[in-house]
Amino acid sequence: GKLRSVQDIRTLDSKSRRVWRGLRGTRLPSCLRCASVHGICGAVETSIVVATSSKDVALQGAFGVEWGCPVLLELEVGAIDAGVSLEWLSQFPEDQEFVFPPFCCLELSGEVRFDMTERKNGAKVEVL
Repeated sequence: GKLRSVQDIRTLDSKSRRVWRGLRGTRLPSCLRCASVHGICGAVETSIVVATSSKDVALQGAFGVEWGCPVLLELEVGAIDAGVSLEWLSQFPEDQEFVFPPFCCLELSGEVRFDMTERKNGAKVEVL
């Protein structure tokens, strides 16, 4: 493989370090809702993770089934764990997608909140 340079984390603002993943038709495990005995609230994703820097694109992925609350994962990444851009090979480069390898650790660092959206008649979206 070919090694590529890493962007200095100090040059990234907080918005460029944020990516989104929309989930639908799923229930999140309790480990993402309640802290463990060690005070950690998180999980390990065993498959690849595809996320986008566009909240609107992630919202499109979160809707599509009539049951369950759509879920948006708001992920803050650093320079080393920022994922790999799929723009150069995507049919939809405007989606600004990034891929993360299997066994990524996801830790809940804030409160679960509900945002209102214009889609589906102002439906609630659970944001983690």
